[in-house]
Amino acid sequence: MQTMITEVDLAKYNPALKILKREELTQGWDRHVTLLETDGGKYVAKKGKKDNSSTCNELRAKALITNETLPIPKIVYKDENLIIETYAEGHTMTDSEPLSVYKQLGQCVKELNKIKTAGFGFFKDIGVGEFETEKDAMLDYMNIYHPKFKAHPMLKHIDIPSIVHKHIDIFDNKVSVLIHCDLHLDNMLVNGEKLTAITDFGDASAGPPERDIAKFYVSIGKKAAWESFLEGYGKDFDEPMYSALIPCLLYTSD
Repeated sequence: MQTMITEVDLAKYNPALKILKREELTQGWDRHVTLLETDGGKYVAKKGKKDNSSTCNELRAKALITNETLPIPKIVYKDENLIIETYAEGHTMTDSEPLSVYKQLGQCVKELNKIKTAGFGFFKDIGVGEFETEKDAMLDYMNIYHPKFKAHPMLKHIDIPSIVHKHIDIFDNKVSVLIHCDLHLDNMLVNGEKLTAITDFGDASAGPPERDIAKFYVSIGKKAAWESFLEGYGKDFDEPMYSALIPCLLYTSD
């Protein structure tokens, strides 16, 4: 599979555009993400490294989002393995932004978590997860990431399956909504006091909103930032599930 972003890929969107500069933005392990500066503006292009699973999953997730006020880059071209989307100005979020930024993020995540879905796990179709229960989805998630972390020198001695299985029974709930599933700081952009983008819906899933809340908790380093996020999101979530997810997400997500 050809994976690098080329002029041929850009031409699928607009043959008249010429690439003036490109910058690899890839943070994850499964896709090339490239900033394309063209004679007609800036775009971000995403293309699978090994397969198109993340691209398909992102397209199915974004098809559910109709609220155009949310800071989510708009797709201008898509096919089975390529997404070209609008560029958002800003720097990668840190844990030292103005507190209002984390509140904005909480509000945006809350809006995403209001979108109802069916099933659990990665999307097999628009709005439909692969599994009947969150327990099955969580086990699948662990199986995907466990081999990667088993090879990590800092984590190879940790019994990840035991950590997940210790808490697994709490995951069988009936709430299924759109969840981003990868709310770490690298996937948010900030410009001044404004949240300008939530990016990378490649791992988006159908599942309980506590997955998103716990993921951001393990990603943020400052209590004030976390409290501001909750101020925007609200506290109407399942506290036991959120608490059980924290150790699981520490060892089963990238």
